[in-house]
Amino acid sequence: MPIMPKNTLKGIAAAMMLSASVMVASQAAAQPAEIGVNAAVRNEVTLQSTDGDARAAVVKGDVYLGDQVTSGPAAALQILLKDQTVFTVGPNCSMTIDEFVYDPATASGTLSANIAKGTFRFMSGKIASNPNNVKLNSPVATMGVRGTMIEGVIGQGAVDLARSEGLIDDSTGVDPDNALLVVLRGPGRDNQGTNKRGELDVITSVGTKRLDEPGQAAFVPSAGSSVYGPFTLSVEAMDVFASQLRTAPTAGDSSTGGSIGNVDESAGGNSTIEDDVTFDAKETELLEDLTDVTEAAETGNDPDFPGGPECQLDPTGTGCGG
Repeated sequence: MPIMPKNTLKGIAAAMMLSASVMVASQAAAQPAEIGVNAAVRNEVTLQSTDGDARAAVVKGDVYLGDQVTSGPAAALQILLKDQTVFTVGPNCSMTIDEFVYDPATASGTLSANIAKGTFRFMSGKIASNPNNVKLNSPVATMGVRGTMIEGVIGQGAVDLARSEGLIDDSTGVDPDNALLVVLRGPGRDNQGTNKRGELDVITSVGTKRLDEPGQAAFVPSAGSSVYGPFTLSVEAMDVFASQLRTAPTAGDSSTGGSIGNVDESAGGNSTIEDDVTFDAKETELLEDLTDVTEAAETGNDPDFPGGPECQLDPTGTGCGG
């Protein structure tokens, strides 16, 4: 076997090292960006990465760009993004955050998410200074959010609420899989503009309706249809959203706020000690930076949970107020 010159061996070694470096760099480049953390988890929620790997959602677990969030019955997940945007998904929801750009130095950026079905809550963070910065896409409409908190439901639940609110009396022209009902709840914590109420634009192919008063709602029955609204959503309907979007159990582990669609155990089911760690939307106003998550996670912050905002986690597993 011929003996290779030393310079040839060095060249081969250098090429191998370069190849390995390129592979490592390629793998690093392919890694999706970390955009936030799971602040609260209730029951079965999974996150599927862009490479197809699925993992169970856990409190303080990282959330990456492009993760598809899927929740089971009686489940909920609350995500805290790096700009302090709070995204909560309720039961039987499918949602993907496909764009998130944030510059902490200027508090500027863009956010885009696709919500295919289910119940959701969105509370604006630092980047939501105008409706062009934040876009929430549904199968029948796009929602432009500015400095506010909104709640919505896509699918049969939207149809059920629209019927209960007297908007429709039958299912003619209504898409039960993709219909959207959304409500403006109130201003976000970082709304520093002249309009303190916040705004929500509901945009379809045939027009746009703007919601700018807390309690105003809109309904889009199908793709290509006009937007019903704005109209004032009833207290009973508001309670339905509250029951669906809880991330911690109530004292009796039972739902008192009704149901959306076929989900009847919105506040029931099983929970672990980690489920007691929750950042309800109005309580997250106290957070000034994502680094506060670890410290804040020592305290339960959901007013629906017995014990109140100062309730400490019980290491025995009985939970706050137990």
